[in-house]
Amino acid sequence: MKQVSHFHKTIFLFCIVAGILMRFLWLEDMEWKWDEQWMYVHASEWAKNKTLPDIGVMSGGGIVNTGFSTWPFILFRYLNLNPIQMVFAIASLNVFALILFFFAIKKWNPKWNHVLIPAFAIASTHVLHIVFSRKIWAQDLLPFFTSIAFLGFVYRQKWIGIFTWALGLSMAMQVHMSGFYLATSMVLTAIWFDGGLKNAFTWLWKLGMFTVWFLLPSLNWFIHLFSHSSGASTSISNIFKFEFFIRLLSDTVGINVFYSLGKSTQDFLAAPYNYLNLFFLVLLASIFLFILYKLIAQKSYRATIWQNRESKFLLWAYIILPAVLFTLSGIPIRDHYMIVLFPMIQLLFTLVIAEHKPKLLSWILVCQFWIAANFLIFIHKTPEIKGDYGIPYSEQAKYKNPIPNSVPEHAP
Repeated sequence: MKQVSHFHKTIFLFCIVAGILMRFLWLEDMEWKWDEQWMYVHASEWAKNKTLPDIGVMSGGGIVNTGFSTWPFILFRYLNLNPIQMVFAIASLNVFALILFFFAIKKWNPKWNHVLIPAFAIASTHVLHIVFSRKIWAQDLLPFFTSIAFLGFVYRQKWIGIFTWALGLSMAMQVHMSGFYLATSMVLTAIWFDGGLKNAFTWLWKLGMFTVWFLLPSLNWFIHLFSHSSGASTSISNIFKFEFFIRLLSDTVGINVFYSLGKSTQDFLAAPYNYLNLFFLVLLASIFLFILYKLIAQKSYRATIWQNRESKFLLWAYIILPAVLFTLSGIPIRDHYMIVLFPMIQLLFTLVIAEHKPKLLSWILVCQFWIAANFLIFIHKTPEIKGDYGIPYSEQAKYKNPIPNSVPEHAP
C-alpha cells in the first residue's frame, strides 16, 4: 500500500469507531415485522417450556430452517432479554465477529497489516451490514460463526484449530443454508491452498469428524427435510438471472439502501439539504464503478489479487466458488445471503484500492459514513418505511404493546 497521510489514517480509525457505535445507535428503532415477531414470540414460548425445537421458520427459499437457528434466541429469552436487549446482544456479537476477523487475518497474513484498518473501516460503515447486525434474525448471527470458522482455519495445523473451524462452519450451516455454500467453498479452496488432497488429508478427516459431530443437533431436521415434500423455490431459470453477481456488485460497498427503504428511497435521497444523500450515494457508486472498470481493463489491478496466495484463497473461497454454487443451485438469491461472505469481499476490494488508488479509501469511507449515519437518522425520524424495514419497533410501541401474543406460522 502506498503511503497515506495521518489525516487519512485518522479517517480510517474514526470510521471504525463510528461504524461500531452505529450498530448500537437507536436500537429501539429496529425492524419489527413478522420475521422478528415470529422469532421473539416462539423463542419466548420455547424458553418458558425449556424445549429446543427440531425445525424453525420457513425460509424465503421454501425450505424450512433448522431448529438450531432458533436456539440462540431461546437462550436470549431464557436470560429474559427483551427485544431491545436481544438486538443489543446481536449487535455485540457482530462487533465481536469483526474484531475476531481482524486478528485472525492479521495472524494469517502479517503482510496485510497495512490494509486491515481501512478494510475494516469499510466493513464497519457498510450500511447494509449495519442493518444486518440490528435484527432479531438468525442470519444476523452468521458473522459470529464465520469468524470462528476462519480463526479455526488459520490454526488448522492444530487440533484446537480444526475443532474451532468445524464448530464455526457447522454452526453457520445450521443457522442458514448459505453456510453450506461457504463451508463447501472454504474446504475445497483450503485443499488447494495446502497443496492438494494428500497434504490436506492430515486435517481433512478431523474436520469431517468434528463437523458431523457438531451437525448432530440438526439430525431430526435432516430427517424431516428428506421425509417431507419441499416447497423449495428452485428453478433452472434462476441460473440465468445471475443474481449472485448482482448482489455482489451491490454488496461490495454500502450503496444498497433500496433493500431496506423500498419506496421510501426517494425520500431518503432527497434528504437532507436538497438531495445531499443522493450526491454521496452517486459519488460512492462512481468510485466503485471506476475501480471495477480498472479491474476489468488493467492487468496490474487483477494481479494485486492473482499474484498473492492468500488473496487468491479469499477470491476462490468467498467469491468464485460461492458464485458457482449459489448460481447452479437454482435458488433465488436474496441480499442477505451475502452476509455469510462478509467481510472478505470488502477486504479484497480494499487490497486492490490500497495498492493503486489509496487516497480513494478516504473518499469511500466519507461517503459510507454519511450514508449510514443519515440512514439511521432517516429511520429514527420516519414513522413508516415503505420497504422491507416497515414500521420501526419504537413507532409501534407508541400506540400499543408491540409484542403480540401469537404470530401466524407463515409470513402474511
